[in-house]
Amino acid sequence: MGSRCEVALRCGVCCGQKHGPGALPFCLPVMNRDWVRQRQKYMRSFHTSTTEIGKLATDAKPRLLVLYHYSGSDHERRIREVKQYYRGDVVSADDLDIY
Repeated sequence: MGSRCEVALRCGVCCGQKHGPGALPFCLPVMNRDWVRQRQKYMRSFHTSTTEIGKLATDAKPRLLVLYHYSGSDHERRIREVKQYYRGDVVSADDLDIY
C-alpha cells in the first residue's frame, strides 16, 4: 500500500513495506526538472567538487587522500576526477572502512 505526497520541489511515493524488524516506511523521491536543478545548485553551493578536492590535496600533500560523504557509488569515477589534479594516493571510502 502506498501514498503520494508533494513537498516544495519534489513529489514522493511513500511505501509502507518494511525492510527488517522494526524498520520504518520509506519515501522515494520522484525527481522533476526543478528538483534536479535545485539539487545541483545546492550540491555546488555546499559541497566540494572532485576538481576542488584534487586542487586542495595538491597544496596540502596528504599521505593518503580519503574521499567520503558522496552520493552515488561510482568510486572509480570519483578517484579518476580527483587524480586529474592530484598525483598522490587516493581512496574512496565506504562506511566502516579502516585506513
